[in-house]
Amino acid sequence: MSGNFHGGSFQVILQSRIYCAEGTKTMLSFYTLERKIRALMNAASVPGAALAIVQNRQVIYAQGFGVNSVETNQPVTPDTLFRIGSITKPMTVTAVMQLVEAGKLDLDVPVQNYLPALRFSEMKYGDGITLRRLLSHTAGFQTHHVPHGSRHPDGLAAYIRDEFPTHEFIAPPGTLYSYSNPGFRIAGRILELIYEKNYTDIMRQQVLEPADMQRSTFDIAVAMTYPLAQSHDIDEIGRLTVQRPFADNTGGYPSGSLISTVLDVANFAIAHLNGGKFGQNTILSKDSVAHMQTFTADAYTPTQKGYGLGWMLETVNGRRWVGHDGSISTFGGKLVMLPDQQIAVVLLFNRAAGFWPHALNICHHIIDGLLGNSEPVSVTPVQPDTAQWKHFEGTYLGYERGLARIYVENNQLVLDWQGMIVPLLAYADNRYFWQAGAVGFISETDGTTEYLMLNGAPCRRVDFDTTFRPDKTLWKDYVGRYTGAEQVTIRVVDEQLTITHEEYEPNRVCIALDNHRFAAQLGLVEFLGDGKLRLNYTYLLQKE
Repeated sequence: MSGNFHGGSFQVILQSRIYCAEGTKTMLSFYTLERKIRALMNAASVPGAALAIVQNRQVIYAQGFGVNSVETNQPVTPDTLFRIGSITKPMTVTAVMQLVEAGKLDLDVPVQNYLPALRFSEMKYGDGITLRRLLSHTAGFQTHHVPHGSRHPDGLAAYIRDEFPTHEFIAPPGTLYSYSNPGFRIAGRILELIYEKNYTDIMRQQVLEPADMQRSTFDIAVAMTYPLAQSHDIDEIGRLTVQRPFADNTGGYPSGSLISTVLDVANFAIAHLNGGKFGQNTILSKDSVAHMQTFTADAYTPTQKGYGLGWMLETVNGRRWVGHDGSISTFGGKLVMLPDQQIAVVLLFNRAAGFWPHALNICHHIIDGLLGNSEPVSVTPVQPDTAQWKHFEGTYLGYERGLARIYVENNQLVLDWQGMIVPLLAYADNRYFWQAGAVGFISETDGTTEYLMLNGAPCRRVDFDTTFRPDKTLWKDYVGRYTGAEQVTIRVVDEQLTITHEEYEPNRVCIALDNHRFAAQLGLVEFLGDGKLRLNYTYLLQKE
């Protein structure tokens, strides 16, 4: 594989010269950048990737690296199609905001006004479910991700009717930020009812064509007529294989299923950097663009990480980042925009596990190369309100974070996160940090604390039975490698059940909640029988 990998990369370098804008002046060395990307791809066993860089509303550089598939060795180019996952979300919101501008949708009325037949697992919360909350991940839903499902055009309507009502609430609407795909699917269904068309046709008409996203499509039958990257798995001996079948589920299209290129996604970024305009086409008003980028949901981190409407927001080394990550099957992608500096970076790749830190590193390298090096902004501790600590103490459980215990010891607030014990320092009211993370406490009106945010994900107070002893004879059936949208390995080490995610090196100890449900730093792990494992309420994996 190695020889073909480098050979494919070399062919693409020759083609990429077409996309390097003439007269581009920058401190960024494209030669150094290309060497860095190839090295990081090799280190993480990524077969193929594509990159586009936007500055001052034009693509100044675009490049392909590696191959679309280890079976065909077809080189990646800037025109190669990838699944872009949740980078689809701001595109869905763009179509919603067009209807808000037209007065046909209101972000702050119950969505049942538009979908009267919509049912929730707890109907008492219906009046609190608005488009603003759905599109900012504050409606209180758990997330849901099934990459393979119906391919019927009516799959979205069927999902909203049959599956959505089964999704549980993790908090009352408006309480906290909890990343959740289902809200965007409701928005997509509302688009269908207003336009009286399928979601895919609406997106082509309202977003893709006006932004000149010529190759972008939701239709696999169209995508396969172009060079198309394939998602890849890796086995225990490091051998890459194409993942089959290709992910497709019409019920999930609005939350993350567009197939696109780095050049097409760059066009979408240009429109949002240009006040909603692309060329002669006005896709959104400046006010709507700004509205989408307005901080709406708080992840409680020192870097002001949060969410607008369809956009992830964060202040990184003093610079405002607006963007979105995307992940589906083993595809991954990053879209990062710096609106104040008129810069965007689009990076797509066809094996994400283990590459996410490298992808972020690449984005930093590019942005610092264009703007000059930036220094991390230090977090200054403040004197905490120790009177609040009694309300913070307790055990919390999060589907993405596992068990977290908060206690006071020697006049110090302490976090015990699945055996990792760290003292917490306050940086603002109800907000604490340590060297590698952050905790935010969400106070109720009576001063008590029912929820906390741990590294940007919610956890809820629970009564954890510390006396429970699991039946370890069951564990022999749990041990093994599980694959699907994620890949994990379950082992017994020193009489403890552990989980290892493909993307993370260390074994994570699993703490038994009952005989079939466990908590780990990776989140909730549930053994469902018949060799099935569910991770984070979200990913259904099958034992090999």
